[in-house]
Amino acid sequence: MYNFRQYLKMGGNVVLGDQAAQRIDLQKLVRSEIVPVLYASLKSINQAFQRDTGLSLWSDDLIDSKKFLSGSAFHFFNLEAIGDKEFSSVKKSVGDLDTKVPDAMSPFIKKWLDSHHGDTYGDLTLIGYKESVGQYITLWRSEKLGQNIQIDMEQLPFIDGLPTTWAEFSHSSEWEDLQQGLKGVAHKYLLRALNAKDLQKVLIRMKSGKEKEVMSATTAFSVSGVRQKLEPIAGKNGQEIKNGLPVFRELSTSETGFNTNLDDIFILYFGHEPSESEKKQMWSFTGMLQLIKKHYNKSQYMQIADGFANTLWGSSAQVLYRDDPEKDLEEKTVMMDVLCHTLGLPTARWDALKRSFYK
Repeated sequence: MYNFRQYLKMGGNVVLGDQAAQRIDLQKLVRSEIVPVLYASLKSINQAFQRDTGLSLWSDDLIDSKKFLSGSAFHFFNLEAIGDKEFSSVKKSVGDLDTKVPDAMSPFIKKWLDSHHGDTYGDLTLIGYKESVGQYITLWRSEKLGQNIQIDMEQLPFIDGLPTTWAEFSHSSEWEDLQQGLKGVAHKYLLRALNAKDLQKVLIRMKSGKEKEVMSATTAFSVSGVRQKLEPIAGKNGQEIKNGLPVFRELSTSETGFNTNLDDIFILYFGHEPSESEKKQMWSFTGMLQLIKKHYNKSQYMQIADGFANTLWGSSAQVLYRDDPEKDLEEKTVMMDVLCHTLGLPTARWDALKRSFYK
């Protein structure tokens, strides 16, 4: 079942021609010496983009706060709050540096990148880029590090020069999770898995009139937000029931859109408006597990865990690293182990699923 076509870009993997990104090895390089060089180079890139286009990728306030950085890159650059030893004890190397850019500027960014291959900004020289869904994956040569660095420009919604709350949330990676060996994607996988507790056998009626029996929840989570994916078909006395199954039609994303209001999403999953502490918990994998413990029962724990395992190792699961199934297994197993330890569940339940995935 393991299929490299399912590859999900992570961790500094881009290859352009004969040039490949390399991870920043913090066992050999000093973080507090590297970060100022990279930070100055990113500011230089921003200044050049502004000079050439009249537009800013990042406002001065955004650069000063470093909140133009996504995921673990924010913590990597946060020298004031996290010391070198503390960081390297959690992450011994760093792959791609994730940055947030305004999605409205996408065509300008593409044109700028096309025009500046081989140009140098601070310590970084642009080798090239490739487009992926919702981002530009750029490759740069660092003279100081003597290696290639991958910098991802994630196209996200901005308002008044700042990423929206949803842009922050959907690309977050909390330090408390990193300390547990958890990538930011674990948090998003868990939010997806919450829908597994509501799986039921339903009958889907298509436009052609044909019907199919499936297991499905009526809502779905993605990095675009939460949406209603099934609509009940009305019968004589409420929803139509056929052969003992409720009948639905599938809704397209153009019909439903996505709800990105975090309070609404919390209410959907947990049934009440969140307190301030619950809002904070919602941002991390470990915090979400505490919310699950508080609001759900043991049977629901197992349903969520099954959904989470299927996200990690099911038929449509994605791999985290190109050509490295061992690292994929290692990092996903950490995610599963933390979930099981917190919720008091056995880990062996999904061993066969794992084995099947890596065949």
